[in-house]
Formats: sequence, structure tokens, C-alpha cells
Amino acid sequence: MAFATARARTARSWFIAAAAATLLLARAALAEEPPGPPADPLSGIVAERDVTFATVDGEALGLDIYRRADAGESPQPVLLFLHGGGWVSGGRRDAVPEDDPRMRGRSAQGAEMWPSMLPYVRRGVTLVTADYRLAPRSPEPAAIEDAFRALAWIGREGRARGLDPDRLAVAGVSAGGHLALLLGLTAGSGLLGPPEDADTPLPTIRGVVDLYGVADVVDLLTGPNAKSFTAEWIPSKRVRRARELSPLTYVHAGAPPVLVIHGDADAVVPHLQSKRLARALRAEGVHVDLVTLEGAAHGWFDARERAKIEAAIVAFLQSIGLIDAPPAS
Repeated sequence: MAFATARARTARSWFIAAAAATLLLARAALAEEPPGPPADPLSGIVAERDVTFATVDGEALGLDIYRRADAGESPQPVLLFLHGGGWVSGGRRDAVPEDDPRMRGRSAQGAEMWPSMLPYVRRGVTLVTADYRLAPRSPEPAAIEDAFRALAWIGREGRARGLDPDRLAVAGVSAGGHLALLLGLTAGSGLLGPPEDADTPLPTIRGVVDLYGVADVVDLLTGPNAKSFTAEWIPSKRVRRARELSPLTYVHAGAPPVLVIHGDADAVVPHLQSKRLARALRAEGVHVDLVTLEGAAHGWFDARERAKIEAAIVAFLQSIGLIDAPPAS
């Protein structure tokens, strides 16, 4: 009988302790603030989407414009962005991954993601992010021609849409970095002409932001670094043609300042390409900043690496006179 009584008391004590724990958990849950709706990644930003800047062979080429909601009426400085994807994939929405369903929430979680152009919009630059025709349906020089067409559109239509063609920089990632370099190194020089339907004179480019872009196309067409997407973009596989499409070919004195950002563990576009580009630009007296992300691969960066990228781009855009405003909240 005594044993049964003790067992009953033990059970009762356990029940009381469990009930007390449950009550404490319930009170803690009630004390917590209910979760609010997720923050709007475009808060304070106005997006104008799906603007057709050219129609080529029946294909409409679109661009999106992102600006601060408080930008005012006067024309704003412009950052023309060209996406990556090996000239065979990607799209203009890659410029703002916070507004992309594939990326949404990754920034808040501290996960790896590709670089965003939104921080520079918050500092007063108006972003123009443009598509271009892709291989294999549209091999070279289609992407280059379309990049020129987007630049020409800014010169032709920009002021009517609140853009200042006299304060313009170009930026690109990977294959888009290649296109941005070609624009910066050849626009207005006659070294690599724009298509006939692109109005000239083109806007003057104040600077180029090259994020792990292709500087030497030959290196990705032949040899140990060859990539299948390069052969799709240059179906002739001619080394001479690849050299004609390489930014390294067009390095010259008087080119605009260049910021190069590249991870030294990049297995897609070798970091050595950016080092060679920086040496060539310096040899011609062109201002170039090479920012190396130690241990970083191609395109995907953690929060620390993205912060380093942002700081470098902000400093560069300030140095060429495109931004001076603090970021909008």
C-alpha cells in the first residue's frame, strides 16, 4: 500500500510539473510579438518595368527602371546594368535579386546570393537593367549590339524619363561584365562599332563596374578553361573572332575608370583574367581598382562578401561623381 501511495504521489508530482512547464511556455508565447508581414524589398523605390528599347528581327528587347521614390523631377544619374549567364541565359531582373522570387528572403537569412544593384538606387542612382538576345538562337555579336542599343536608348530617350545621359556608368556581372567592359572601352572610339540602328553619338560613359566579367574570350573558348557556353556564343569557334570580342583587345589610353571585382576561387571565369586586365589598363594610364574577394567563387556571395562589394562600388560611384547622397531608409 505504501508503495502504491508513493507511486501515486510521484505521478501527481510529475503531472503538476508538466502542467507548470506547459503554462510557462504558453505565457512566453503570448508575451512574444506576433510576426509582422515581411518587409517590402522595394520600399521607397519606384519600378518601371517592361519598357521596350529596341525591336530586332521581330524580338522586342525590354528594360526595367528602378529609382528612388523621392528622386524629384530633375534627370538622375544612371547605372546601366547588363546581366550574366554566359551569353546563353539570365535576364534583366537579375539586377535586383531582392525582387526575384528565387532569391526572396535569402538576404534577410544571411544566405549566399548574387550581388544586387538596389543599394546604389537607394543612394540616388537610377538603375536601368536591360535584356539582350541570347545564344544559341542569337550568337555573337547579338549581345554586344543589344548592349549598344540600350546605351543608345538612354541617350535618345533618357531625359524624357528622368535619366541624365551625361552622368552614366555601366555595370555587369560575368558575361554582362564582359559587355560592360566592351561598352566602356569602345563606345565612341570607333574600335568596335555599334549596330547601324543605334543612334550616335552615344552617351559618354564615366566608369565601368566589372563584376567577375570575361576579359579574354579566347581563354574560355580553347584550352583548359574552355566552357561550352562560349562555343554556343561563338559557333564558328574561331580564335581570331574570340580575340576580336575580348575587352583586353581594346584597352587604350583615355578609357574611362574601371572597377573590377573578382573572387580568387572562381572556377568559371579565372581570377587571372581580371589581374591581366588591371595590368593592361594601368600600363595605358587608365585608373583601375581591382578588388579581390579571397576564397569567393563565381556569382554567389555571403553577407560579408556582399558588404565588401557594396563598399567598393559605392566608393567608385562617388569617385566618378554619380552619387553623393546617403542611402534612403
